[in-house]
Amino acid sequence: MKLSNTHNTYLKELLSGTIENIEITLSQNGIDEVKMNKMIEEGNYELEEVKSKITAFKEILEQLDNVSEPGASFKQISSLEKVAKKKKEKTQEKIENAIHMLLFINKKISVYSVSQMASVSYNTAKQYSKLINLHENNRLKLLAS
Repeated sequence: MKLSNTHNTYLKELLSGTIENIEITLSQNGIDEVKMNKMIEEGNYELEEVKSKITAFKEILEQLDNVSEPGASFKQISSLEKVAKKKKEKTQEKIENAIHMLLFINKKISVYSVSQMASVSYNTAKQYSKLINLHENNRLKLLAS
């Protein structure tokens, strides 16, 4: 589970305070680590449970210290943006090359024919429909004259 920084801080404070309260209570009752271990060996299961909780709380605190902010880092985001930009440029180049090839062989320039020639999906080619329609209109004007 990912926590926000605020929730992480609140949970750390809560656990630290709980550990501190338990340790104060033990100290007030004259129970130190050595005495606690001896009492546990003698069969004091309540103290064994308290010791287990303290250990578990401390382990959780360590894990909370190693938790990073949820979401992608700035470096990851900028890297993803660069990759997306390159992918878009490559796709646009494929679309333009397909249009030029269709012009060269004097075939109809449509979203479908461009998608087939460029080996991209119909929906990807459709994003360039203005460019495709512009070239088809120009091709038709040249044929009409």
